[in-house]
Amino acid sequence: RGDGTLANFPSTGGGGGQIFYFNGNISQPSIGGNAYYQLGTAANTGSAANFTRATTGVIARFITDVGSPNHLIIPSGVWTIDVYLSETGGGSNNAEIVAVLKVYNGSTFTTIATSPLEQITNGNVPDLYTFSLSVPNTVTLATDRIHIEFDIQNTNGKTVTLYTEGNK
Repeated sequence: RGDGTLANFPSTGGGGGQIFYFNGNISQPSIGGNAYYQLGTAANTGSAANFTRATTGVIARFITDVGSPNHLIIPSGVWTIDVYLSETGGGSNNAEIVAVLKVYNGSTFTTIATSPLEQITNGNVPDLYTFSLSVPNTVTLATDRIHIEFDIQNTNGKTVTLYTEGNK
């Protein structure tokens, strides 16, 4: 404070260090005709819930519950997203995927960050892949929700599987 006494730091702000889980067995309400699954702060330890796609486009969408994360800012920094993926099918080139972070205000999705392209290199063996997103300081409303989707940019003739829950 400058007067010789200690001050308390504000208790509101970013969610630095918050862990979210891709709970593929917990459906969220459909938005714009698209299926969503829970991006939750508690891990659902149910049976495996896997998502498979053989064409370009979104393989799976995850969104936080209404009222979560209830922050007024997403602090700048690097978000790390770990998921298990595999690919099957012909061709010598690997499927290519990006992770996309968005904020949803109840009517509009706003893209905040997109990861670099990740190639699925371990074939049909489910393997852990890490996506890094450089997230800018983003002002949000307490009612805004966080959305993460995985987009297949190029299948290269492969079928991609994203694994959630179970032992993944």
